[in-house]
Amino acid sequence: MAGFTFLELLMVVAILSLFIAMATPRFRLTYLDLQLSSQARDLAKFLTYAQQRSVVEGKVYRFESDTENRSYWLMVEKEDGEEAFEPISGRYGRHIQLPAGISLESDPPSILFFPDGSSDSFTLTLENLEGKVLLLTKGKSFDHVRIEEKSS
Repeated sequence: MAGFTFLELLMVVAILSLFIAMATPRFRLTYLDLQLSSQARDLAKFLTYAQQRSVVEGKVYRFESDTENRSYWLMVEKEDGEEAFEPISGRYGRHIQLPAGISLESDPPSILFFPDGSSDSFTLTLENLEGKVLLLTKGKSFDHVRIEEKSS
């Protein structure tokens, strides 16, 4: 009867185990990179939403971030003409928490979006535990949010 011996099967299992052990760290890095990229895209969509909502409603909106708690949210200028802001209703007004292992830095700390479609220039920095850094920038007033990897 032809077949495999126990020793041959053990060798195949050992070789497969070695391949898996070598590939596992790379899978972890890939996951962390994908998580960081996903958060950057979500944040860019959030900022674009703030700009569009400001134009549609004719109100000034303000992006706020809390770097210590790794969260951000959106506020709107009060109706009574004061230069004060209040949280907006709905999901964009609540504090959106970044996943553990991703930090957020904002320059400037708050970003204004105006009814004419312009906004403050800004740079937001997202960094993961492996040290990969993505920058979200908007230079010109009517420019789009750009995501780029910070070179080492």
